[in-house]
Amino acid sequence: MKNGAWLWKSMVRKCEGDNGTWIQSEEAAYPHGGMTRKGRCLCDDGKLRAVYCGIPDTFFSIPAYRRINNKRINGYVYSEDGTYMFKRRLT
Repeated sequence: MKNGAWLWKSMVRKCEGDNGTWIQSEEAAYPHGGMTRKGRCLCDDGKLRAVYCGIPDTFFSIPAYRRINNKRINGYVYSEDGTYMFKRRLT
């Protein structure tokens, strides 16, 4: 790994939730400028799915998206009783 990437990867933490859900800490979004971090959240269908989060824009939710059949589904992540949940945005 070049330019200290090994150090950056060792510093990124996961924020663990209940039921196997997690989101990378905010430090994962800053160094490379992409403003995205990974996570695994409980979706509307009751399954754990990979999501990509941004930086929180409010105290209660984090803008996020996930992919289904190469389609980008926009929404947000929030915490309910210690479990990270993904709610799709209705347009």
